[in-house]
Amino acid sequence: MSTTAEEVKAKEFINSFINATPAEKAEVETPKKPSEIYRDLPVAQLQLGRMYHPNTRIEFRALDVGEILNYSTLETNDVNLVRPKLDEILEKCVRITLHRQKLSYKTLFIQDRLYMIYTIREITFQNGRMLHLPVTCSNPNCNHEFDIELLRQNMEMHSNDEEIWKFFKPEYGCFVFNTTIQEEPYYLRPPTIGLQDSFYQWIQDQSYKNKTISEVFLKISPYMVNANELSIDDISKMQEDFINGLKNHPSGEAEFEFLNDTVDNFKKNIFKIGVKGMMKQCPKCGTEVRTPAIFPRRARDLFIVPNAFRHYLKK
Repeated sequence: MSTTAEEVKAKEFINSFINATPAEKAEVETPKKPSEIYRDLPVAQLQLGRMYHPNTRIEFRALDVGEILNYSTLETNDVNLVRPKLDEILEKCVRITLHRQKLSYKTLFIQDRLYMIYTIREITFQNGRMLHLPVTCSNPNCNHEFDIELLRQNMEMHSNDEEIWKFFKPEYGCFVFNTTIQEEPYYLRPPTIGLQDSFYQWIQDQSYKNKTISEVFLKISPYMVNANELSIDDISKMQEDFINGLKNHPSGEAEFEFLNDTVDNFKKNIFKIGVKGMMKQCPKCGTEVRTPAIFPRRARDLFIVPNAFRHYLKK
């Protein structure tokens, strides 16, 4: 039986593939695990998005099993112990670059920490594993009890755009306040994760050495530093200069009053930035129900299954 031209071409193709070197053969891609896939997070989604350089790129990924196991050992709700664990997650799962230069997760502002954590949690548990907070409808004619899911979409942010952002100057990367106290304006901005961590280390060092810590300095100074990290010696010198400046400056009293009140505004009043709480409409009457709680009952439940025994037990 004669061989057709099509059959000849088929045999030639098969022989060429068999005899080809490994580099010439088509490579079969191994599907990536969720923890190996980084996704972009638009900077504008962050509450302090305007304060980052416009060319900042933030990427994030899901936790892998080993990282979840590490977090699951957390047996406390003490913020001083929970915070380092959350920052460890950010360090492992977040990539930040600016003009192709790698930046540390510590360049994130502290108000954006929790939003990033929930972003990572949602991509880690895409199968609908939810955390809930029980609430009661605030409508006295309803009083319906239901759950608010701990999701970014249910987060309620402090709405203060008109109050605070009119003072923001992108060229300085901070808020600029002109006052009657002095000719030079005051430059303030919320601290980054790295700067907050520097102050925590400084507090531990000063406490260990039985040195005095000024509560006024500790409250105000983190908002007056345009840096992501400082050494212990730097902060000690800052405290000395800060106290002497207030004592010896002719307008020291007025300066303290202004700075103290401005920082209060950033933390709890008209300039407050960040997550205010959770909000969801009552499924029965439609009333917007709010709760200031933004964390599960146990911090460890963020990245493990609460009540796993009942969750996985075959019905």
